[in-house]
Amino acid sequence: MATLEVIRESMEFWLKEDAAETVFLRIPYEPSAPWAVGVQEMDSGEFVLHEMTFGDWLLAYLRGEGVMAGASAPERPFYESLR
Repeated sequence: MATLEVIRESMEFWLKEDAAETVFLRIPYEPSAPWAVGVQEMDSGEFVLHEMTFGDWLLAYLRGEGVMAGASAPERPFYESLR
């Protein structure tokens, strides 16, 4: 199966699910280039680019910070400080 067909089928599967956002990673071409995480809100088409590593983005998401597009994060999902 051609790569484009695999991607298309994968996208069709996720669009059928209740997922409202899709998260994309921008991996730098050079070591000095920045990492970024993009969030696409599927219903409205809004796209937000966050200039940070995925780890930083995930921690911000788990803390309930506004790193999603067009929606807020669930109330404190899975995050509890170990300190």
